[in-house]
Amino acid sequence: NPVIDPNGKVLATYGSGKWDDRYRERIDQMLDLFTQAKCEVFVIGVPIMKSQSLATKIAHLNTLFREEAAKYSNAHFISTWELLTDKNGNYTDYILDASGKRRLVRTADGVHLQYYAGYYVSDAVVSEMGKFLNLQPK
Repeated sequence: NPVIDPNGKVLATYGSGKWDDRYRERIDQMLDLFTQAKCEVFVIGVPIMKSQSLATKIAHLNTLFREEAAKYSNAHFISTWELLTDKNGNYTDYILDASGKRRLVRTADGVHLQYYAGYYVSDAVVSEMGKFLNLQPK
């Protein structure tokens, strides 16, 4: 997707260094707002995708978010990419739960999460957040 200004003018197209620069600026604008508000920020990465071309784009976006978040003391990037991969780090529709049961985690489009995956990913994210916050269990 191109980066556009408020008037709809294309400022940069995906795949160019200019696009990366513009996208980083937008990430930083968002992180600056949270920094000014003195908030802890958790940037949640997107998990692996079935389509290789989409997975490549998502991996690139995750890299931009990870690198920009690292510039802020109050921002933390949490990866979800590897949560929904097989043991070799490849896309999979199924993962094993804690009891060893095979669980469907993706919808047929290879993008969206199944019900179990939502809980699985959110539990992992909250656990990671707990490293930075004093979270108390219910």
